[in-house]
Amino acid sequence: MISSRFVLAALCSAMLLAGCTVIRELPSDFRIPEQNNDEYVLAAKILDSMLRGDYDLFRKSVPDNISSKFTKETFEESRKRVTDQLGTPVSYRYLTKLEMPTFSPFVWAVRFERYDLKMENTFHSEVLFRVITAKLDGKPVVTSFNFL
Repeated sequence: MISSRFVLAALCSAMLLAGCTVIRELPSDFRIPEQNNDEYVLAAKILDSMLRGDYDLFRKSVPDNISSKFTKETFEESRKRVTDQLGTPVSYRYLTKLEMPTFSPFVWAVRFERYDLKMENTFHSEVLFRVITAKLDGKPVVTSFNFL
């Protein structure tokens, strides 16, 4: 007959080994991508202008074909829709630049805060914000942006 101590030891060993994983070392040439390049700075300006409601910064940061579609009124309406749905933006953090041959998609997590109907409880939610840039004549330009 199998002793209860043996069964207990076997179960504990199985539970401990079930969560094992292989941890690999990063390659010696691994580097976190540089964030202070001109495309990143431009993309960050778009996000910042949207969250602060700064149409002048937005207008300076996008090409004419985008700014002609986003008049000041359209910009404010778009921002109002986002804040009505999600709340007040309180912070954001840079997540990554996706790898693509021609375009540079930058992604942030944006944190919003809102209150319940009685204004008693605070709720937070996060959504992704993506800005896609490209180089045109050696200069970065915004091709698109959106909340995901």
